[in-house]
Amino acid sequence: MAASGTSSHILLITYPHPEHELKELTQIYIQRGLNAELANEVAVQLTANHAREAHARDEIGIHENTPANPLQATGSSTLAFSVGALFLIFSILIIPEHYVSSVVMIVGISSLAL
Repeated sequence: MAASGTSSHILLITYPHPEHELKELTQIYIQRGLNAELANEVAVQLTANHAREAHARDEIGIHENTPANPLQATGSSTLAFSVGALFLIFSILIIPEHYVSSVVMIVGISSLAL
């Protein structure tokens, strides 16, 4: 019980809904093959000492040994912005001049929705 209180206190500082976060971690461990009681105990103990690390590792998939890849991030951003710009360029080239401002606005907003 003491670990549970400590865990809730730590999770309350880190997360606005500590009970929900603890349930999420418990479900992750159940999906990995632990029974419900053991999964809850593992979630409580891991969050008691290292709440952020437990959530980053098990819920989001962030590990210390998987560093960020800035080149991949750069490439992804470049591709996304380029493809988004192509929608606007094609709409400007295809649409008659007196409709350009309205169509560019509509295509711009629509492409953001994708």
